[in-house]
Amino acid sequence: MPLCVCSGESCFTGRFRVVRSPLVEAMSPRGAEIGASCFTGALVIGITNPLDCLKQRWQVEPRETVHRTLGSFSRAIIEREGLWRGFWRPGLASNMCACTISVGTRLGLYPLLRDTLASTAASSSSTAPSGMSMFFSGLLGGATGYIAAAPFFAATRITQAEVGLVGADGLLTTGQRRGLPPTAAGSNSGIPMLVHLARERGVLGLWRASEVLVARGALMSATQLFTYDQTKKRLKAVSGMVDGPVVHCVASLVASLTLTTAICPLDVIYTAYLAGPSIGRPYSSPYACGASLVAEGGPVALFRGWVPLWMRFLPSSILTFLIYEQSRRVLLGSYLD
Repeated sequence: MPLCVCSGESCFTGRFRVVRSPLVEAMSPRGAEIGASCFTGALVIGITNPLDCLKQRWQVEPRETVHRTLGSFSRAIIEREGLWRGFWRPGLASNMCACTISVGTRLGLYPLLRDTLASTAASSSSTAPSGMSMFFSGLLGGATGYIAAAPFFAATRITQAEVGLVGADGLLTTGQRRGLPPTAAGSNSGIPMLVHLARERGVLGLWRASEVLVARGALMSATQLFTYDQTKKRLKAVSGMVDGPVVHCVASLVASLTLTTAICPLDVIYTAYLAGPSIGRPYSSPYACGASLVAEGGPVALFRGWVPLWMRFLPSSILTFLIYEQSRRVLLGSYLD
């Protein structure tokens, strides 16, 4: 049963009663757009953080590892460390901060940027968003969001790449840093790592390798939002499907496939470069990191982790757009169009 959002304080649609609080009524459309996007980013990563952590840990696992499959690798970690300590808790706080900022920015600004670019480029007789306006709106919003969130993403990547059990002597007994103490003392929520990096590198050092992250984030945002928006419009126009959760899920599925393939090489390089010094495999630059990975394993090495990356983005994309579209409808009275 669809939600109904009226201009007054409440309304009825079937058995469902939607009440809009004074706070919601007082929000501007842009504020509501950004609020729905920030809420979406925090909630989705709270649910999918284990998939992020699995991806990071798998990407830095040596190629000669005894774990020949992703399944055996993940099972071994859960048996030794447990689901919460091995996959869910590592980097959770910093990752939620990062995605609140990045998703809040790229999704929150997308309709404004898309419609502005469409109005600027279109003829006087048509202002419908084009594929180019969709793509570049996602690109610009993604770049902006990932620049702002870069420190939190860096802390999350390093925390998740080196996580493991800590023994009574204070040394890690599992993970890529086993035999050494954790880089940042304290919980592995990701925030202690952020503080450590700021002290070690200075505030500007928090943006180390941010050019790779921003390129990845901009490309991800552009391909995801362009594919989602275009697929959604085609589904409604060609098949006659009514805008709603089914359309959102199908469009999200298509978007997850395109964005995963587009960003996988940048994702692998970013993780390997950032985590390199911590796990004993430092690289002089992101370019040197990518070249070394290709020299060791061929071009396919840049797609190591495609499956866990897609496993991360499939539920993430579906949840992101389901939550965002419903939040947007509650706050603004309509789906993204």
